[in-house]
Amino acid sequence: MGLFSFLKKAKPVTDAVIASRIKEMINFEINPMLREHEGSVELVSFAAGEAKMKFAGSCQGCAASALTIQLGVEKRLKAMIPQVEKVTDVTDHSAGTNPYYQEGDDVVPVA
Repeated sequence: MGLFSFLKKAKPVTDAVIASRIKEMINFEINPMLREHEGSVELVSFAAGEAKMKFAGSCQGCAASALTIQLGVEKRLKAMIPQVEKVTDVTDHSAGTNPYYQEGDDVVPVA
């Protein structure tokens, strides 16, 4: 019996198992990078190959969130978890406050 013999056993991989793997990736790899910008992402649900994610902190309302989900989160999850076919951002980006503008900041009009 080899070190990776457990991989040879055919076990059904359920959506719950995949969701658990996604959460591990988020907690240990993705969120540490997003925390550098005072943001985070969480898994809302996983079913039929689709992971639905929700941004929080400064990622909510951020103009770069679409790129973050597509080129960061989705790309990494697909590379590491082959059952992930699609990642969807379900964040309400219009809720909350703009993370880059604080009430009372001076706004310089463009002439």
